[in-house]
Amino acid sequence: MKRSGIAVNYADLKGGQSAPEAYGQTGHATHGNVAWRVTTQEGTMAQLRTTWLTMMARQERYSRMGRSKFLIGRPDPLLYQIVDEANRLLEKGAPYRDEATFYIKDIGRTGRSLGVGIGLFAQAGHLEEMGGSDTLRAMLKEGEVILLRWTSVMRQKSQS
Repeated sequence: MKRSGIAVNYADLKGGQSAPEAYGQTGHATHGNVAWRVTTQEGTMAQLRTTWLTMMARQERYSRMGRSKFLIGRPDPLLYQIVDEANRLLEKGAPYRDEATFYIKDIGRTGRSLGVGIGLFAQAGHLEEMGGSDTLRAMLKEGEVILLRWTSVMRQKSQS
């Protein structure tokens, strides 16, 4: 995505273990493959709020320009928000569940026409683990979905 000029905000809710290469070898985001990487729920919420506010600002600006769609690089880059281990943010009892569900749903509904996308990576697809929202779950089922699942046999072989 970086080579294609897409700005990526990456939230790794496995404490940085899901994709350590996102930061690059020096440990600084500027040397890695993403624009902004966080590893906590608080950091993830800062990213979601920022992504949503960016989307809202674009909507207002494009409306003033008389534009109804996103044109890459004119003037904005594509922006993509990734939440890895999203079930940790959205599961029942998680501290930011309701707020995160709101931002994810709104970005998912409105973002495409404004050059803003969102991707959730999780090994869970149950309603209670995905914000408790029928709407969000339906959006995930209707959108581009990639399911990757390790079986216990695959894990045993990879650890050998």
